[in-house]
Amino acid sequence: MDVDRMAWRFAIFVLNDRMDKALSRKEYGDRAGVSPATVARVENCRGLPSTYTTALLCQELGKSPNEVLGWDEKKRTFEPGKLF
Repeated sequence: MDVDRMAWRFAIFVLNDRMDKALSRKEYGDRAGVSPATVARVENCRGLPSTYTTALLCQELGKSPNEVLGWDEKKRTFEPGKLF
């Protein structure tokens, strides 16, 4: 899986979790132990954070990094006539 897709998946998980909890970026960052700028960077798909920051955000999400980044997805195989 490419980095852009992993960043996009991570952004969706973080943004949805923050909205579900009705928290500002600052409040969410304080709960996760990261800066509000880091939360904004993740939500805006500006690349993947460091391993440590990823672990902190995943802990706040209550999900494993494998699930959030899509590493546990099965490889898709090409079938003629089907796009996905």
